[in-house]
Amino acid sequence: MLSAIVVSGDITLRGGEDGFELFTNHLEVLAECCCPPENIIITPGNHDVTWYTDPGSPERYKFFLEHIRSKGYVTPLLDGIDIDPAGQNISGTGNKHVFMDPRKELVIIPINTCNYSGVRQTIDSITEEQWENTTISGLDAAKSKDVIKKLRMHDIARVSGGQLTAIRRLCNSEFGGVEPTIKIVVQHHHILPVSTTEEIKPFESITNLGLLRNFYRDYGINVVLHGHKHAGFLYWDHVYDFSSLKPSTPQKVLVVSGSTIGAPDSRKGEVCRLIEIRVNRNVPQVKIERIPVVEMGEQFRHSAKAILNLWGDEYSTISSSPIVLQGNDVDQAYDRLLSLFEDAPKGRVYNLLCIIKDPSGADEPRANYPETLKTQLPSLLRWWQRDKSQLESRLHFTHGSRIASNNQLRRVMDVLQQKQGTSRAVISLLNPKVDDVSDGKRRFPAFSLIQFIIREVGGEKRLDCMGYFRKQELKYWWPLNVAELRYLQKNVLQAIVHQYQETGLDTGSIILFSEMAYCSPSPPKAFVPEIDRIYDERHEELSAMAYAIISNSMPQREKYLDDLVRIIEELTPSETPDPDGPPVATEGIKFLLDQAKFYAKHGQSSILESFIDQLEELHQKNVEYDKKIASEDPYPETHLEWTQYVKERVDRITALVKSLANSSLR
Repeated sequence: MLSAIVVSGDITLRGGEDGFELFTNHLEVLAECCCPPENIIITPGNHDVTWYTDPGSPERYKFFLEHIRSKGYVTPLLDGIDIDPAGQNISGTGNKHVFMDPRKELVIIPINTCNYSGVRQTIDSITEEQWENTTISGLDAAKSKDVIKKLRMHDIARVSGGQLTAIRRLCNSEFGGVEPTIKIVVQHHHILPVSTTEEIKPFESITNLGLLRNFYRDYGINVVLHGHKHAGFLYWDHVYDFSSLKPSTPQKVLVVSGSTIGAPDSRKGEVCRLIEIRVNRNVPQVKIERIPVVEMGEQFRHSAKAILNLWGDEYSTISSSPIVLQGNDVDQAYDRLLSLFEDAPKGRVYNLLCIIKDPSGADEPRANYPETLKTQLPSLLRWWQRDKSQLESRLHFTHGSRIASNNQLRRVMDVLQQKQGTSRAVISLLNPKVDDVSDGKRRFPAFSLIQFIIREVGGEKRLDCMGYFRKQELKYWWPLNVAELRYLQKNVLQAIVHQYQETGLDTGSIILFSEMAYCSPSPPKAFVPEIDRIYDERHEELSAMAYAIISNSMPQREKYLDDLVRIIEELTPSETPDPDGPPVATEGIKFLLDQAKFYAKHGQSSILESFIDQLEELHQKNVEYDKKIASEDPYPETHLEWTQYVKERVDRITALVKSLANSSLR
């Protein structure tokens, strides 16, 4: 089901009524199966107005009014018909001049650029009667009249100031204080060249294009759809502020030029463009597909879609040029990062700079994060910031242990209090003495460097925090890295803010630079399983879970059994692993196993014996698999075999524990 149909003009040829009749017949068919008249937006082309008539006259728009507007379609404000030269309403009718979706997230504004197409040139001192009686030497009266008529005719593309004034007023009324996410203009005439074809004639482009482009900028127009040149083309236009003395930040506008069936410069019979719009305030996006002519007997085939983001520059995953991505908050930044991989989910981007202007809440679970992150982000953040860990013999480090080395965080706080503009507030997470980069089996931090800097913005001092990553996974790991930076930023700010009581010091931006970034289908290896983290931080909880298996009278037994089911179910791996390998639990399983064996000495049960057997098999398999993936050899078959094995053991173990939980409830 189409949400809207947009027609950018040239419905007919040379103003002929027959073209309008054929066109409206087609639209009535489309309206029955696609969308109602109020969702069809049509603007006239220079062939749709009656030439040699006065601008703004009823004669000029006779067929357009009779065959288009009378059907209830959305049409532009017409000079002389709807508005006077000052842009004041003179029609008093209920015609629709703007399309807006029910949620007011998308608006389409038709603009008339053809009010002056095919007008006669006038000279104040010469009357029409004098023109009629003028002859050209060597030509008879009829031929002279025809030649003079053509010489006086000009096909002028222009948008009156009155129309733009009326559109501004109309939009303010229609929007009702709500700012649509995506704003589209549809007009007939082009903005810039859309092909190499040369057309030599007076008034080849819109005469007051600067005024029209200024409207695009003022109203934040995202997309312009147009026709006229009969050439299908897509490009980005950038509209600058004419009043600025310095180059300003431009309004980025996607321009879509429509082709025409059978035109000399058409793209082999392009019928139309199918435009899919993603209305999302964080990542507004359009996908555009060419719909070609299909000859009888041929099969229709979908063409590749052009995917275009309306929120920032277009990026290439091949180019080595820096990618600068900015979000007003962490939610917007995260959505925009992931959108980079929508058309290439297995690709990588290089030199990625991400700026979060307001990092408030970045150390908390966000609604747009994966479900597993929503529940585990706080505990993952706490564990990765630990200054000591029992898992370091296998995992080699935590970020907190590297930061605590040589008391780096305290030194950063000291230097920021000593000198405001210093660039020396740096924390290194690399240790050259132990991080042997030539050892392929040795893990060392991809999170390599942190820097704090105090900058002044608009008279206010702000503490920025930047992290450098040699490699970074974005879907699961980026949220944790941002949370860590926010956690450290808050700690540093709290420690030094008293030093800036007179001037004040507020939270600044968080900036992340990733030399190589990718998006994984599943959590990466560094996403340490909860069972291992519980063992490292509060192993007594695992002991209580094991005891709950044999003790019917244990306080809060149901809670401990539920927790046990949860952490075991989390061990089920994804069939599609992260390129660096999946998370593998070992130490936590081993501790839980040892505790279960200890309690088995004091209370035998068939369920406990089965639990121990299955857990022992799971631990042994995980240890073997963890050693295998530490090598540089490919492991797809190994991973699939391990995944199936683990899933079976997890299902059996959780079934055993759930049976205990159900019996205790009875």
